[in-house]
Amino acid sequence: MATRSPLRTERMVVARKQAGSCIASLVRGTIAEPDGGRRGRWGPPPATIAATMDSLPEVYQRAKRLLAEEPETLLAELDRVLAAAQPDRGERLAETVRLAEMALVSALAPWWAGPAHSNVRAAVERLEGKLHDRTILGLGLRLAAGYARQGRVDDEAHRLMSLAARLEGTGLPHPDAAYAEEARRCGERALFFLSPAYAYRLVRDEAPEDVAARVRSQLARGNCGLAALLCELRLVRALDDWYVGQVRGNVARALAAYAERRPVELHELAVLLARAYVQGAFVDPRARRHVEAVLGGEEAKLLGPDEAIALREFVDRDAFDYSYAELYEGVRDASPDALREAVRGHTRRGNFTVAQRLCELALVRAYDDWYVGRAESNVRGAIARYLAASSEEEQPAADWCAHYLAGLYAATLAESPAARRLVRALVERGVQPAFREAIESAGIPPDVEVGELHRLYEDSVSLEARLETFKAQASESGGLSDYEQRAYLEVLEFFEQEESSAWGGVAASLGELAEEVVSESLVRAGTAAVEDALRLALGSARATLRRDRILGELARRDPRLRSLERARTADLALLDELAWSLTRENRVVAALEGFGCGLGGPTLVLVDVPLLTLVNLNAVATVATIYGYDVDLPREREFLVSLLAGRGEALRELLGGLGGGSVGVPGGEGLASSPAALAVHGAAAKIAARLLRQKLLGLLPVLGGAVSAGLNFHYTTATVRTAVMAYRGRWLQRRVAERR
Repeated sequence: MATRSPLRTERMVVARKQAGSCIASLVRGTIAEPDGGRRGRWGPPPATIAATMDSLPEVYQRAKRLLAEEPETLLAELDRVLAAAQPDRGERLAETVRLAEMALVSALAPWWAGPAHSNVRAAVERLEGKLHDRTILGLGLRLAAGYARQGRVDDEAHRLMSLAARLEGTGLPHPDAAYAEEARRCGERALFFLSPAYAYRLVRDEAPEDVAARVRSQLARGNCGLAALLCELRLVRALDDWYVGQVRGNVARALAAYAERRPVELHELAVLLARAYVQGAFVDPRARRHVEAVLGGEEAKLLGPDEAIALREFVDRDAFDYSYAELYEGVRDASPDALREAVRGHTRRGNFTVAQRLCELALVRAYDDWYVGRAESNVRGAIARYLAASSEEEQPAADWCAHYLAGLYAATLAESPAARRLVRALVERGVQPAFREAIESAGIPPDVEVGELHRLYEDSVSLEARLETFKAQASESGGLSDYEQRAYLEVLEFFEQEESSAWGGVAASLGELAEEVVSESLVRAGTAAVEDALRLALGSARATLRRDRILGELARRDPRLRSLERARTADLALLDELAWSLTRENRVVAALEGFGCGLGGPTLVLVDVPLLTLVNLNAVATVATIYGYDVDLPREREFLVSLLAGRGEALRELLGGLGGGSVGVPGGEGLASSPAALAVHGAAAKIAARLLRQKLLGLLPVLGGAVSAGLNFHYTTATVRTAVMAYRGRWLQRRVAERR
């Protein structure tokens, strides 16, 4: 087992004490925002989650009474919102949906305590057995229409919209028929994000050809994530049945079994799965192995010539995210020459991440061998020990990897403290040929001096230096109004300040415990779930938010603001106000969703994390639209992902000279490009790790629901605040550039 230094052990003890103190404060109800609950400098005051949660029993009791005593009054109350001439899509719609949910729950899955989410799911599932009850059926169809208007794409929405499609045309009375038609239309074009458990129930008893029809429908919509999931789960059913636990292991074993046995009845599904992997630009190595297996078997005859070429290009493209564990097996057994050739090959093909990991693991093998846990801590330790080793202790193979790794760090502007220490130390000692080889292989021209590259590297990764550049721009902001100048200073102050709230303290304290409590398998499962959610949102041909509603709200405040172009010249104070008011529902939805999943403990964490990601992505997209940025542009959508990855990512993007143009990963080819797919995967890993650390409190008995709701609300509020500051900064930079 890997040893831990006394200093690290002491830090862990301190972290546990701090986490315990934060939890105790939370139980006593003493955790508060740093401004004491008053309106913060950078946004509205945090809402009282307790008030929101306390209202749920009241809604349930009211819905239960109305359903028992006045069912027609209940349906009429729902119709006042759902059948209105001007459909509401804000808070009134959310309240109506909650009332319909609680009415169904009271009839089909009575709620006493705990997470209401599981009762709603059970009630929706049992609805099909109560279709003879006109009132219950009416509630279900109204709820389906409400979900459609909210843009819900989860299990319950899929179940209700599928039911509505089957019932349409069966002589439903008015307005039930209209609700069924609305839900059916939405279900036919929606990009659903289904849980593996629900998706498994959909396909486990279907014939392979019926599942293939489902998959083709999803591929036609561009929902490659769901198409792949359905294929994988049907293969699991046939080759490695799933009963309990995480399904990723079953999928890996089923794909391996298929490659070995190749049942004829599964050929079409295997080809469709390969197609989904390629179209969705999956970066998991299992996708590459499966596509390669399809190309090498009889099922390749089902491919057209162009598609076969596309699959071969996918296999040959070095754009896959191999984990440290997968790579370490090869590093341990590889000769120095074979290792160097592998590193050079990945660098030539542009997969700098894998090349870096190979070099890092070579240092780990030599200086801080890895057995269990997360490899990142061993990488940091190995770099520190390498730099501290005397010349007599250096190992030639590891020394080459260290210099090559430093060159890759410098060329790719790696920002970790360990990377900066390694680059600085080796440049000071004198550059070796491996360093020069790495930077040239990474695309740095040969005539660039190492000293010049190092200065550029230090300036680029140093946030302090980039802040100074940003301040210089702010000082030249002549022509800005007093409000705009104050806003510029607020943006700077926001990104300079440290997170000091008590909630931030909880996350920071628990961060030290994350490597001990959050397993590698849970992190990878969370990363996969978040990546699927991001792929679903970013790969959609439709905007992920209701742009018309936002532009309509802008026009209501100022009739001239009827387009994104006009929003770019609007009054900044108005945009700031709208950014907070229109994202309020996202913060409340996040809290409610967290409350429902939080009391479910670990079993619902992997449900909560991707759904929370989608809520936050929608909130950031709303902010972007308000400030005049088009989230339909692929590079703008990629910027949304960088904001979700954290404040540091937003600051780096903002200080990287965003101005008024588009931003994103290099290439600009959209999600299907290799760099974009790897960027989404990397962001998903950061988001999943960050959220899973914060969800540690939600795994505690009793605290789960309230704490998870509070963390979700805080996380979403922090995301909105970061988005507002980032887009304010971009808006102001563009304004400065226009007035120069």
